[in-house]
Amino acid sequence: MEILYEPYHIGIKLHPYTNLDILKERLKKELGRRGYEIPREIVTEPIKIGPPEEIIGIKEDTQVVIRRDLQALNTRGTSPMSVSSVFKEITDLLPNLGYELDALVQFYEIIATMNIKTSKKPVEILKKAIRIRRQKMILRTLGKVKILGVHIGVERKGRVSMDLIIEPNPTSPTSRLWVKVRFRSKNKAEVETFHEELEKNIREMIEFLEGA
Repeated sequence: MEILYEPYHIGIKLHPYTNLDILKERLKKELGRRGYEIPREIVTEPIKIGPPEEIIGIKEDTQVVIRRDLQALNTRGTSPMSVSSVFKEITDLLPNLGYELDALVQFYEIIATMNIKTSKKPVEILKKAIRIRRQKMILRTLGKVKILGVHIGVERKGRVSMDLIIEPNPTSPTSRLWVKVRFRSKNKAEVETFHEELEKNIREMIEFLEGA
């Protein structure tokens, strides 16, 4: 089974009172000391307006990004291992810059889009996994019923902490599945564990669906 990530993201949703300009300057200075590539800042005159998304550091293929519109500090790239490594470095660094994680962070979030080559046709995999008794469906009066995808949510304490969508890849519908995952938690260790187990769990799920 071949899995390609496009892309892999671990983000930090910051409390709204966080001054992003101060955070950005502190991080850029420290990331530069640690060997990150620091993109040149574009200044517009006469008024400087920060863009909604700003890359403040790059290490290998992983970007450190400030999202002003989302009040977020994100790490993203195509290699989950590299993204996770940078995420850990950033979260270890923030307390040294004067930030307490419990006060700064509203929640952590993993977003992964996985392009998976399968041994069977994606539509057939999903059709067998969801066995519908079509004669009892009211939709049958409208025409042929097709399975377009599976959407699973995991809820804890009244909140959805994980969304999982499995569907045929729109550009390779006969050979690849698109798996989109979003996981949120206030607990940093829980996010790290989810990251470490994600690919194994997705492989096991797809193998189960292929054999269903």
